Amino acid sequence: AEKQGHPLFLLDDISSELDDSRRERLFGLLQERKTQIFVTTTSLKSFRSYREDAALFRIKNGQVYQL
Repeated sequence: AEKQGHPLFLLDDISSELDDSRRERLFGLLQERKTQIFVTTTSLKSFRSYREDAALFRIKNGQVYQL
């Protein structure tokens, strides 16, 4: 039997690749779908509007910390 599931998106270093309006458009499209999104970034300030719905983690010196 074929498994039915939701897609997983991994977006790496998105703050350096997309400007604010493109990032907003991308996340708007992804939020309309049932999916899980993992984002890596060097700056959390560009993701303020998504913080309520997100689990945030910091990785420093090989250790993972939930924010």
